[in-house]
Amino acid sequence: MTAPREISALASYVDAQLADLRLLLEAEHKAIFPIWAESTGVLSDASYDWAFGGGSSTDPGQGVVIPFRSGLIALSLSIAGGSFATSGFDTDAFDTDSFLLGADLTSDLVVQIEKDGTLEADYVATLASGTESYQEFPTPLEFHAGSVLNFYTLTNGGGAAVGNRICAWFRKE
Repeated sequence: MTAPREISALASYVDAQLADLRLLLEAEHKAIFPIWAESTGVLSDASYDWAFGGGSSTDPGQGVVIPFRSGLIALSLSIAGGSFATSGFDTDAFDTDSFLLGADLTSDLVVQIEKDGTLEADYVATLASGTESYQEFPTPLEFHAGSVLNFYTLTNGGGAAVGNRICAWFRKE
């Protein structure tokens, strides 16, 4: 569409151009938001170890209610790493396991998304080595308003401990 030469038609032309631009920007620039959980203890295989605050793990089928339609686009995962905090403590008087800051991975740490009480096999974060990992998804997992998000530890990595964090990244639709 070319711009009109008459001033009286210019206002509707500009309005149409701005409407097209608004649609383009809304399609390309949707809000992204995170929801994260932590686990302060040693992770277990096949368990719901993750807490959305308050320190207690979240039961199957429970979690965070998503208030509007959105798509899960990525997961990020981090652990504290491997070391013990026994310096300055009388280790004979304390159980040294209570001072565990993190343990080295001996296998993959895999955390899976649970949506509305169903585990989603294609939406996992895997940490094979190191202390941080992320996974982007080519096809977002759609969450409707009222859907419930939870995290499930599929495999614990053989020892990931205190300081575990998982974050789900959503794009508002």
